[in-house]
Amino acid sequence: MALCVHTVFSPNELKLFLQGAIKGAQLQNYNGKLGLMDLVGETVSFASPGARVPFVAGSSGDSFLTAAEIKTQIEAALRGAVLVGFDNGYLYIKSSVPTVGVSIGSAGQEPGRTKLGFDGAPGAYTTGKVYAAPDSTKLPRLVSVVPSSVQEKLIVITEE
Repeated sequence: MALCVHTVFSPNELKLFLQGAIKGAQLQNYNGKLGLMDLVGETVSFASPGARVPFVAGSSGDSFLTAAEIKTQIEAALRGAVLVGFDNGYLYIKSSVPTVGVSIGSAGQEPGRTKLGFDGAPGAYTTGKVYAAPDSTKLPRLVSVVPSSVQEKLIVITEE
């Protein structure tokens, strides 16, 4: 049992983090639409739920996929994962099963992982854990949330 300190940037991100969501790339603006470049032709493996997402061209016909197209393609491939909005412009993927977190697979050589923001992106996490309430004996569990005086962050303390 160890205490861990995490940082989140909004109450919504806190909720997603505690529910086992994973945080990916910050969306880009391309011709007035939010989405990501260069995902077409890439594949991303998920460990939980176990599946691979092959990204195919969207309506623009180029390498840009809109947020809606990314959502549709991930949901179709995973059938249990739900793309949960874009809090502060970031991509979140959350399981529809409330007791299970989402995890990116270990296939680190997949360029699509980086393009989705799951390799080396600041603040990105690749394994979602569902945290129990502070008074629970079950681990992992939330211990405390403390507001930070720096950049409107929330400091999250968990026991794992």
